[in-house]
Amino acid sequence: MNSRIDLVFLIATYDRPTMLHRLLKQLRAQTTAYSTRFFIINDGSLLSYGKPLRYFKRYCTGKYERTVRNHGKYYHWMIVDRLIKQLKGLDFKYAFKLDDDVQLHPQFIERCLHTFEQIQDPNKVGLNPWVDKRARRRIWTDVSPEVLDNVIRVGWVDGDWMLTPKAFEMLDWRCPPTPEHWWQSRAESSGVGRNISWSIVGNGGTLYMPKESLIFHGEHDSKMHRTMNRKRAITMEEKPWTTKNTDDSYTDHQ
Repeated sequence: MNSRIDLVFLIATYDRPTMLHRLLKQLRAQTTAYSTRFFIINDGSLLSYGKPLRYFKRYCTGKYERTVRNHGKYYHWMIVDRLIKQLKGLDFKYAFKLDDDVQLHPQFIERCLHTFEQIQDPNKVGLNPWVDKRARRRIWTDVSPEVLDNVIRVGWVDGDWMLTPKAFEMLDWRCPPTPEHWWQSRAESSGVGRNISWSIVGNGGTLYMPKESLIFHGEHDSKMHRTMNRKRAITMEEKPWTTKNTDDSYTDHQ
């Protein structure tokens, strides 16, 4: 009988081999005390992934696969759905979904787990580690943010999250499809965060956010939402913890 997996990491990547390599190294540095499993989907990248793939094969346990075509923003829900389906049947404690271009707080894992486990709420199922100016607004669901001692209760997650198996039961181990009318009328959103948030909140799950962002995104352009991140970086509340802990010299060309 297989032993329980502490942490599972779900990562979708597109044309960012260097940034994925950086993320894998940051995760490995923080997870030596945990059992881990990685599921990575390369969404039809044009760039070579030789370096991060070699690192993955050497240091990570899990599965790496590449799609034949790129699903882009409109069908990104299919990639997330494919990642979530990898979890069904696994015995694990927490699953993290991370974008390939993020950088992690030096104590990202420790702080996520400590923050979440200190919350006294039997309905808690997830943590949104990326804090920006939306933290104090109602996003996608009817839940109004509530500032507590060490966290903010929110009603949503976005592209990066930590969820418990209970949350995936609420999702029926799938990512709800994004209806065509949603992405046709919006220039930026894939709808994935909205769909997951609706399903979890609609099934009675509660979501939280730390008061300090545990993820740094940087000012590079988005692959999915062209040039959006350079503008967003001006308004986001996330801040590098120290210069040496965040490195925007990691770049992948368009």
